[in-house]
Amino acid sequence: MPDADLVETPRVTVRWHHRALGLLAAVLYALSHPFAWPGSVEDVTASLARPAWLLGFVCLVPLLWAVRRMPARQAYLFSAWAFVPGVFMLLHWLTIAMHVFGGIPKVFSGLLLVLLSIVGWNYMGAAVGVARWLEDRARWPAWAAVPVCWTGMEMCRAYIYFGGFPWGNIGTTQWNNLYVAQLGALGGVYLIIVLCGLVNGVLLEVLRSFLGERPFPSLPVTGAVLALAASYAYGALHISAVDDAQAHAPRVRVGMLQGNVEQGIKNKTMQFREQILAKYEALQRDAVARGAEVVIWPEGALPAHLPRDADSLRGRGLPDLQGAAGIIGTDIIWQDPPARTGPECRQPKPPAGCRGTRWMHNSALVVDPAQGIRGRFDKTHLVPFGEYVPWPLGLVARAIVPGIAAFVPGQTITPVDVPTREGPRSMGALICYEGIFPQYARRYAARGAQLLVNITNDAWYGISAAAPQHLAFYAMRAAENARAVARVANTGITAGIDPVGRVLAPSTLYTDAAVVLDLPLMETPTLYQLTGDVVGWGCAAPFLWGLGRGLREWYQGVKRRRLEKRAGR
Repeated sequence: MPDADLVETPRVTVRWHHRALGLLAAVLYALSHPFAWPGSVEDVTASLARPAWLLGFVCLVPLLWAVRRMPARQAYLFSAWAFVPGVFMLLHWLTIAMHVFGGIPKVFSGLLLVLLSIVGWNYMGAAVGVARWLEDRARWPAWAAVPVCWTGMEMCRAYIYFGGFPWGNIGTTQWNNLYVAQLGALGGVYLIIVLCGLVNGVLLEVLRSFLGERPFPSLPVTGAVLALAASYAYGALHISAVDDAQAHAPRVRVGMLQGNVEQGIKNKTMQFREQILAKYEALQRDAVARGAEVVIWPEGALPAHLPRDADSLRGRGLPDLQGAAGIIGTDIIWQDPPARTGPECRQPKPPAGCRGTRWMHNSALVVDPAQGIRGRFDKTHLVPFGEYVPWPLGLVARAIVPGIAAFVPGQTITPVDVPTREGPRSMGALICYEGIFPQYARRYAARGAQLLVNITNDAWYGISAAAPQHLAFYAMRAAENARAVARVANTGITAGIDPVGRVLAPSTLYTDAAVVLDLPLMETPTLYQLTGDVVGWGCAAPFLWGLGRGLREWYQGVKRRRLEKRAGR
């Protein structure tokens, strides 16, 4: 058990080589995910094939080496050298949305990205700091502290701060390492994080032994090698079993329509309504001619605001589905009645409360060939500051601008039966970035979805690494649930993903495309579907315990130093 009276670990003088190691970790962390230089379509396409997953096993080692003698608090603060620039590099494409389409000046959009990078550092730095505290105070070896703390931190990062933001999850680095990715079927992406953290921690101990700081860690090295070997062996067996199952599974021919509507045009949807509809009608005709039973339009593709109680698309001037069922992204709108209805509300400038609040769902409609609406998916996890303003800022915004439109989250995660030639098939749709959170795809699959669908609009981020990074999350969701995914993006990357995570027929960014594929309809549950995030929560418990004890110890030290300072006066 830790002893609060232990002598504090002395601070380390930070020198240039410590900073260099931190910056090296930043670069390795960013490059371990799909990465491309802005503006290069070729680089975006090439990022899908790079074996960047290798860096997921080593990207933390330079930082862990730099902080190995630092006390926990200093290690946490020093880790900013790695994770502020690392997160900035990883999410550089956010400045495109803020500056090009949001109208925020470049300087301010860069500063906002720095602030977001600082938030990311706080999470990851906490993992580094708690790992060092567990080493110093609880006498945990690094090879145990690193995977537990990193996995526990990623679990917290998926839920805390405006609903969570697990982009850059180190487990997702293995998205195109098919063998290791199959661990997701056992314990979700969090089991993969455990493996990556274990290898990083063991490599740190090996480096220490080479410099004579520690004996050679024979047992941890053996354990890491066996864990890797077992992961690859399980992955091979699982891939074989799932491939056999999907070879005998029924299939549905899906047409995925990439309309390639540039965001500047989408911002004026109703002005360009006829051109947008004509584009999707042509793509749809092509997909149906190639045998598509279900055609899928991207997020927000349908240029219409439909009432919440709409039961059909007939008579709304929309293109015929041409004999195929549709899953179509659009907005659902309704309005609460006004709070005030007196004569003052008939003035040219009525006071607040005279107009009802306008609400919207970001939705995907399930439409039968006769244009009747068979069901609807409403986005349950909204984008903070993009689709809603977090409390209490939202209350202020509505007070200043009466009748302001606001997206509201959906209330259920329930599959919908989609008409096909062989009868209705159960599908679950994830809208935009819902798929970066493992729990939503798992709930759909656990509730009977035979196929997962993702509709998104990544046009906000231009030609950048956003598209391949977003795609990587859905490859992980496919492997976790042994379900195929039909991913449909407005400007790309549109692709099918098979039940083990192979990306099929990816489109090129910023091209018109109708990707038509036969995708298997799977029903066999995975262990992850049955047990959920037990690995993640199991690691979150000791991480939060260590964080609490470390903060308590730091606070007691601050109080003690204040008392000593007063006593010395």
